[in-house]
Amino acid sequence: MRVTRPMASCFTYTLGTSLYIPLTSRSNSLTLPTTRGPNFTLSSDVVTALCRVRDAENQNERWASWCKQLDCIQDGQKMNLPDAEPSVASLDITQIVMPKEKTDNGEDDDDDGRSPSIKELSNEVKQMLMKPDNSFEAVVFAGEGEPTLRLLGLLGLAKRIRHYSDLPLRVTTNGLVYQENAAQRLQSSGISSVSVALMTHDPDQYDELMQPVVVTSDHSSSSSSSSSSSSSSSSNNLRPHDVVCRFIYHALEAGLTVEATGKHEDVNAVATEEFAHSLGIKEKFRWRPYFK
Repeated sequence: MRVTRPMASCFTYTLGTSLYIPLTSRSNSLTLPTTRGPNFTLSSDVVTALCRVRDAENQNERWASWCKQLDCIQDGQKMNLPDAEPSVASLDITQIVMPKEKTDNGEDDDDDGRSPSIKELSNEVKQMLMKPDNSFEAVVFAGEGEPTLRLLGLLGLAKRIRHYSDLPLRVTTNGLVYQENAAQRLQSSGISSVSVALMTHDPDQYDELMQPVVVTSDHSSSSSSSSSSSSSSSSNNLRPHDVVCRFIYHALEAGLTVEATGKHEDVNAVATEEFAHSLGIKEKFRWRPYFK
C-alpha cells in the first residue's frame, strides 16, 4: 500500500524527475489532459493532486472522500481524470485572460487571493525539494488547467522558489496569453522555459482542436469553434492561434527556451513542424500521443 505524504494539502505531484505544480483546474480552452483523448490515463497520485486543486479552487470537498480512497490503492495504478463541471464560465472572462496587474515590487505579485494559496503551494514545494533523497531535476508549472490564468500567483511562486532552489523552472501552457509583457515577466521571475501547445499550423483546425474561449469587444465570452467571426473579435482582432504565435514570439524575444507541442491525430505534422520552425523555435517539436 502507498503511504501518503505527511502534508495537509498534497497538491503537487511527481512525473519522472520533475516536480509538478498545478495552479488551477480552470482553462480558457480544452484542458491539455482532455486534448490527449478519451483513454488518456494518469497515475492515481496525479489524479488525487488534480482533484484536490479542484476542491481548493471551488471551495468545496466534492472529491475529498474519493481522494482518500485513492490514497490507499497500489502505486502505479492508471486511471482517467474524472470529468469536472465546466468552471471557466463561473469566472469573469475579462479577469481570466487579462487579470489586473499589480506593481512588480516583490511581494505585491506574491498572492492573487485564490486557492490553493501561493503560500501553501510554496511551503509544499519547499518540503519536497528540501528532502535529502529527492532526485528532482526541474520544477514544472502544469496540471489540469492553464497556469497563466493565475499569472500573478505564478510569478510570485516562481520568485519564492528561487529563494530556496536553483532548479530549472518550466511552464506548460496553451499559449492563450493575452498580456503582451507576460513572457518577459515569466523570464524575470526565474522561469527558464515554456512548453506551448501550438497543436497545428492551421488556425481553423486549432479552433476545432482546442475550442478556445475568447474575449469579444463587449467582454462576453464565446468559443471560437462555434464561428470564425467570434475569433476575429478577440483582443486586438487576433484569432486564438495568432495569440499563441504572438506569445511564442515574445517568449523567444525574452530569452526563454520554447518547446512547441501537439498531437498527431488529424494534424499535418510536417507542415506544423515547419511552421514552428518559422516562428523561431529551435527545439524539436514534441508530439504527444492521442489516446482514442
